[in-house]
Amino acid sequence: ITKRFGVPLARSTLCQWMLDLADALRELYQVMISETLRSRVVHTDDTTVPVLDPEKTKTHTGRFWVYVGDKNNRYSVFDYTRTREREGPEKFLRGFSGYLQADAYAGYDQLYASGKVIEVACWAHARRKFVESESSDDLRSLMVVAWIKRLYEVETEARERGLSAEEIRALRREKSKP
Repeated sequence: ITKRFGVPLARSTLCQWMLDLADALRELYQVMISETLRSRVVHTDDTTVPVLDPEKTKTHTGRFWVYVGDKNNRYSVFDYTRTREREGPEKFLRGFSGYLQADAYAGYDQLYASGKVIEVACWAHARRKFVESESSDDLRSLMVVAWIKRLYEVETEARERGLSAEEIRALRREKSKP
């Protein structure tokens, strides 16, 4: 891009700038991690990324994990691991206590076993399985997806009305429990 504007920059220069920038932002990144882990609820998920391996002729699959804090700690922090082994989330979440909203990945089970981290299932992941099952049982899968939509509507109402935790519980008892 810079070359098109008459500013040729060596790839090595650009790479060094990125390394310098990452080094300069390291302290800010550590603060963002600390603040995120102070949250009462942390949301997490991972996504795959192809990674070039200079020692091999093909790529391997790495993981970016995002950790999102709650309304009092509004940070989204990313962590990279070479594999999907549980050590990545365990290391990142070391010292965290509270609610962890995540998919059903078994790698989190060790965290839940401590009793300090409470598992909170993710409706988006659960809903996806019902959408996928539509081809084998459309009536029941569509019915469940409709129920989940109604649950989402209750949560939207609670958010829009700015309800307290106790008011949200009461609203859920009234509209979600049935």
